[in-house]
Amino acid sequence: VSFPHSSKRVKERRHYTEDCLQDDEIEGRRMFTVEDKVTSPAFTCTLVKEMKGEDFSLKYFQENGFEYPMLFKSKANMGMRLPSHNFTCNDVRQCVGSRRILDVMDVTTQKDIEMTMKDWCRYFENPNRDKLLNVISLEFSHTKLENYVESPSVVRQVDWVDVVWPRHLKELQTEGTNAIEDMRYPKVQKYCLMSVKGCYTDFHIDFGGTSVWYHLLRGQKVFWLIPPTKRNFQLYEQWVLSGKQGDVFFGETVEKCDRVTLNEGDTFFIPTGWIHAVYTPVDALVFGGNFLHSYGIEKQLQIAQIEDATHVPLKFRYPFYREMLWYVLQRYVQCLLGINHLTCNEDGDPVEAPRRGAAGSRQSPAGGPFSGGAPSGSQGAPGDGSSFLDLSTLSPKPLTNGNPGSSPTMQAEDSMDSADEPGRRTYAPGHVHLTRREIDGIRMIIRWLQKLPANKKFVPDLVRDPDALLADAKRLVKEHKHDDPLLAVTDKPVLFWPESKKKSKPRVGGPPSGKHSSKGGGRGSDKDKNGARRRRTRCKKCEACLRADCGDCHFCK
Repeated sequence: VSFPHSSKRVKERRHYTEDCLQDDEIEGRRMFTVEDKVTSPAFTCTLVKEMKGEDFSLKYFQENGFEYPMLFKSKANMGMRLPSHNFTCNDVRQCVGSRRILDVMDVTTQKDIEMTMKDWCRYFENPNRDKLLNVISLEFSHTKLENYVESPSVVRQVDWVDVVWPRHLKELQTEGTNAIEDMRYPKVQKYCLMSVKGCYTDFHIDFGGTSVWYHLLRGQKVFWLIPPTKRNFQLYEQWVLSGKQGDVFFGETVEKCDRVTLNEGDTFFIPTGWIHAVYTPVDALVFGGNFLHSYGIEKQLQIAQIEDATHVPLKFRYPFYREMLWYVLQRYVQCLLGINHLTCNEDGDPVEAPRRGAAGSRQSPAGGPFSGGAPSGSQGAPGDGSSFLDLSTLSPKPLTNGNPGSSPTMQAEDSMDSADEPGRRTYAPGHVHLTRREIDGIRMIIRWLQKLPANKKFVPDLVRDPDALLADAKRLVKEHKHDDPLLAVTDKPVLFWPESKKKSKPRVGGPPSGKHSSKGGGRGSDKDKNGARRRRTRCKKCEACLRADCGDCHFCK
């Protein structure tokens, strides 16, 4: 997945026309046939785990990490919200706007052009296509489309954007596009992918070492998956730098390459660092998202180094990557040591600098960490072409977790609406155990940030004293180095937010109320003159009115 270009860069745009790609076709011609690789017996499916939603919880992450791709044939008990099967490309256009600029990949050359959403729909719905074009980077948060899609609940429990990044900064986001100058947080959580029959995306690693969730609403997809081993990373770097990707199918150059076919209704998870290619046998519509988490930090940092070595442009990297690493340390220090190293609390209100004499005391986590203002620095990942940190010396030790008990089932409704949510926000007094992956990961982040030159650290403006934060993070690692892996498996989040004292903003395209009502010239209310409540009625035309009950959430049960 990549990021859309800024919609303001009109001069650099390359618009779609019928003959705009003819000069590039010869240059991008492949020397192999993808269709042959779809049926080749050389690729089997032995590394992908087929699971049920109730078995994939935060407890699973704590006990096993996230090491192998996972396939779910049903979305039940996953806490997702998705449009109905009848949702179309035109429905996407109505939600994000006809003039939304899309990055569109030409499959033949693997190069990008730009099209409006209106032009893309015209192309997608036309059965007579003379070009193979593919949309894989439409991020639709803060558009009307976000009301139709919610990520799996376990993703929302571990995604650093949700549990680490200052939540009030995310609430300041108003721009629906991915223009970096208007971005207030890493806007990579909700993507819509639209691919026509025959589309192929060559082998790649998702930006920043992010993991991926991927739901196939319509159509079919074929994935080739290569494990993230040291040898495979070396071969991948050589293949990318050779400039001859079209000459060889990379899956045939490694020791093991899996192939899996996704059908309508399937949900797929790809862990950090897995090298993969994708083919579309039938026109497909997909919803998904990318996320960083605390149970794969080692490989996430390795991928950042590979991006440096293979010269990945900044616009195709995880936004605010280095800032995120600082916030990860801050959040662990805040939640486990009770020390806030930011200039404000979780609601964006300024706070005074803490007294260092009380740093060792464990305070209530209710005093949250973050302030106003846009994040500083660059959207790029750490390190510009340098490989200063040998991550192999920091590899986590093998875990010897037993089975502390059966895994509780995950509720189907969104975790944000869970009845027991407030009870998960506090812990009984005592030592909170961390998993070995978290402890080793925090240690790696500390060393990573320390090794960066001063002009590459990109310390967020909200961090009061980065050296003090690093010192407390080191103390945290020291205090938790002997944590019991079994006691770390609790199905409860270590990183959490206290209840906000501020009212949350309404969703984009949500129902009108008060002064924002669509009636009465903007001055009315939802009641008429005699005090009776005006009830909204179904239009029986839009997708939301026509779709059947999902059967999962508490409204439909």
